[in-house]
This record gives sequence, C-alpha cells and structure tokens, in this order.
Amino acid sequence: MTHFGVICPAAQGHFNPMVALTAELMQRGHRCTFFQIIDWQNAVRSCGADFQPIGVQEYPAGTWSREFDLLGRTDGLKSMQLTIQMYRRGVEFVCRDVPPAAERLGIDALLVDRSVAAGTVTARALPSAIERVLGGPSFRTAAGRLQAAIAAAGGVERAADICEQVATLRRAVSAAGWTQI
Repeated sequence: MTHFGVICPAAQGHFNPMVALTAELMQRGHRCTFFQIIDWQNAVRSCGADFQPIGVQEYPAGTWSREFDLLGRTDGLKSMQLTIQMYRRGVEFVCRDVPPAAERLGIDALLVDRSVAAGTVTARALPSAIERVLGGPSFRTAAGRLQAAIAAAGGVERAADICEQVATLRRAVSAAGWTQI
C-alpha cells in the first residue's frame, strides 16, 4: 500500500476536505501522514493519521492560534499583510522541513492542497513560488476549489481512487486533470 504525505494550510476549510480524503485512503489500507504545525497535532491524530511536525521554529506550540486569532480581528491592508507574512513563512518551512522528513518517513506520494505553493517547488524555484503565493487566491477560495474538485471528481471515494491511481503512475495530476485519469 501507498504511504501518502498530506500538506495543507492549518485552517479548517483546507484541513477538513483532506481529512475526508485521507480517511477514505486509510480505510483502503493506505498510510497517511500529515505534515503540519505542532498546534494541529491533536486534530491530525484524532482523525487517525500520522503526524509529522513542520515549522516548529516559526510556530512553536501555542503560537498558531494566537496568530490566526489576530488575523480574524484584522481587516483591509493589515489583514492582507499578515496573510502574506503567514504564506511566506509557510513556503519557507515547507521547503525546508518536508523533503528530508518525507524521505526519512518513506513517503510514496504527496497530497498537496492547491494553495500550498511550496508543496511543488524546489529551492531554486522558491522566488517564483513566493510571487505565486502573494498573487494567488485567498485561503477560503482555494479551500472552496478543493471541495469543488472533490465533488467534481465524484466525491471522496472517487477522489481516493484518483489518489491511488496517481500514486501508481508516479506523476502529478492537477485537479483539472482528475477527469482524464
């Protein structure tokens, strides 16, 4: 069976669809490991998946909820600046922490939320990834797209079928390409 690594923002709108997908994959006998900040460890473990902390330097235990709460109390330019800072830190720690951990854990395939630009970049491509993140859609828009893509694929069961096929093929497939498999 395949060992899937899962990367998504630490936000319910991104996490919940990934939990549904990983639950289906685990029910089929696959192993799933979330790469996530330490404050999300209990949420990950409660869904039955494995947990690998990332971003510990940027977000030590207890700091994520305070920053996310601050984001919820801001608006306008200040909110945009805080979101950009959070994305920037995320790109940095995903690029730094995930590759060595994925190799050590024996990850076969990565399931990466579309809004996580760093999930598909190398250190050489980091500057353009940061530009893509800064100019990209909001957390909620990306989460809506993920939910719509799962629905368009035929639901969680079909999305899990596609993940299994992609892992077998060993090539990336975008949500738009799901219907081509």
